[in-house]
Amino acid sequence: MATDAEMLIHLVRRGMAQGIEVKGARTTWLIDQPSPFGGDGYDPDYSRIVATDLDNMPEIADFSYEARLVTGKKGPVGSISLVALVKQAEGVSRQDAFRHWDEHIPLALEIHHKAVSYKQYRLLRSITQGAPDYFGLAILSFASPEDVLTGIYRSKEDEKIIADDVAEFISSAEVMFGTEQS
Repeated sequence: MATDAEMLIHLVRRGMAQGIEVKGARTTWLIDQPSPFGGDGYDPDYSRIVATDLDNMPEIADFSYEARLVTGKKGPVGSISLVALVKQAEGVSRQDAFRHWDEHIPLALEIHHKAVSYKQYRLLRSITQGAPDYFGLAILSFASPEDVLTGIYRSKEDEKIIADDVAEFISSAEVMFGTEQS
């Protein structure tokens, strides 16, 4: 596990600033992929998520956070990324939630066995008024949508193991699918 420099994470709502390039962006995730799992009701709230240096505040951002990147697995940019904005569980301090998230990395890497990379962005504090109370952003990248379907879990037992572990420090997750541009 490697901790990288601090940065800003910016959330951009649906339909906002399509095609606009963000100056100084380190990484952009365009939330432009359908859920590989199909189904009705998949309608993400955001059209893009952008990571920038601390001194770059793009005008297109609806919500911004100071963040710290923790890399669980370095790898190539996959063709599809599962992007999850997470909220911490009630009664768990931010410090304890981050500690448990550190401990979660080996389990996630074992179970999400076809992920080519795994990153966690620890949202340290909101810098825009009215921002949702997310505490993190998890990014699992896969080589293909098929690898998401066959590589997110090996079995129902694996799914339960992850769900039980995550329930100890995360109350909810908003899951989206997109493409990463570095």
